[in-house]
Amino acid sequence: MKQQFYIDPDITKAETLPASFYQSEAIFEKLKHQVFRRSWQWIGDRSLAPLSGSIYPFSLLDGFVTEPMVLVRNQSDQLSCLSNVCTHRANIIARHPAEVKELACVYHGRRFDLNGRFKFMPEFKEAAHFPRRCEDLYMFPLEDWGGQLFTSVDPSFDFGGVLQVMNKRIGFLPLDQFKRNDTKSKDYLVKCHWALYCDNYLEGFNIPFVN
Repeated sequence: MKQQFYIDPDITKAETLPASFYQSEAIFEKLKHQVFRRSWQWIGDRSLAPLSGSIYPFSLLDGFVTEPMVLVRNQSDQLSCLSNVCTHRANIIARHPAEVKELACVYHGRRFDLNGRFKFMPEFKEAAHFPRRCEDLYMFPLEDWGGQLFTSVDPSFDFGGVLQVMNKRIGFLPLDQFKRNDTKSKDYLVKCHWALYCDNYLEGFNIPFVN
């Protein structure tokens, strides 16, 4: 990032970021890699993959970071977040939520177990030095906070430190008992720079239907 921005740690001296931060396409693209790919993102709750063998494909921050992932609950009832891109020809493996015994790519038939480990590839029995570890599906980090799931493409910090602060503030809430009520939920798309709300995050307290 050619342009450098400095925020004085002393709040009495700190100033608002210049307009170029919000208007520059180059800075916007850089932030995708330096901020969003390296931070933790909420992806939903455990109910996305409720049973052993359940898979839930999704794209992390679709249209922005757009990283194909698949949430998987294996036969041991453990959740993991795997790459949804086949290690052979980069085809998307899972297209829809389902209950499966394995992950299979329809392009050339490569198969993986529910932990992402390579199992089989047609007509590759005679291949030397095969399979290697790079044939396995990449496993992204996954954190579970009271049933709420978070992942990251390439985290630059330990999510545990974030959870410690959050638990001090709202750890008393029975998060694992919370359930989504679709009849009372609405989405509002706001066409603005993502940082604008971060700059004014306290505004949310003045809007009762936004939280």
